[in-house]
Amino acid sequence: GDKASARALFEQAWQQGLKHKELYLAIDAAHMIAIAAPLEEQSRWHQLAMELAERSTDTKARGWLATLYNNQGWTLFELGRLDEAIACQQKCLAWHERHNNQGKAFIARWSLARLSRAQGLHEQAMAALAQLRADMAAAGAPEDGYLFEELGENALVLEDTAAAEYFARAWFLLSQDKWFKANEAERLARLKRLAKL
Repeated sequence: GDKASARALFEQAWQQGLKHKELYLAIDAAHMIAIAAPLEEQSRWHQLAMELAERSTDTKARGWLATLYNNQGWTLFELGRLDEAIACQQKCLAWHERHNNQGKAFIARWSLARLSRAQGLHEQAMAALAQLRADMAAAGAPEDGYLFEELGENALVLEDTAAAEYFARAWFLLSQDKWFKANEAERLARLKRLAKL
């Protein structure tokens, strides 16, 4: 819980990793610095880690790329740099598809739909989410509360009568998630209200 102290140690780990050519550990340290750093500094650390991983010929070091693309994408989203965020999430999706990681690819596709909503492209987001829902069902993946929440948010803006139904399903699924209940009580209450439960 002490980000400042943690960051100082991770910065030492970053320096040691570079000095001793332990690129996997240096990338890990940069990734952790980005988590501990204030928002305005996070992107730079993600970028340093990505450049190191992209230049590396070490499979283990390159294995960081999908995580780094995802994290950078969400940092850029928080900074309001949506086009760059989309480019990062597209790289993340491409990585997972190349490595046949279907579950993570589903998450990357959800992320892209969320970014479409942030751009005000609600119909595009709805189409992407509907396809994702169908593909997840065909793959035998469990229903996902976050997907239903996102369907609900877009349906709400589009004044689609299915919004309440989507929010109800999101509430039902996410209310069973212990982490979500403990950390997102306000969001859960909003889902229940929008579901008209």
